[in-house]
Amino acid sequence: MVFNALKQAFTSTPILTHWVLNVQLVVETDASDYALAAILSIMTTDNEIHLIAFHSWTFSSPELKFAIFEAFKIW
Repeated sequence: MVFNALKQAFTSTPILTHWVLNVQLVVETDASDYALAAILSIMTTDNEIHLIAFHSWTFSSPELKFAIFEAFKIW
């Protein structure tokens, strides 16, 4: 029953939204010893966060020190 509820939620609710001018952007990053994930979202007027884009990659040796800045180059 829980699986079907999650399946319904993921398939019926919009996952991505479009960027909206003059709406607060939220950038979240998370890094491990070998990879980084970056999420770009918007904050709606009802204080909900809606995903715009997601990016992840595995680091090369030089990126291990400066990977968080890579998200800003993508967007």
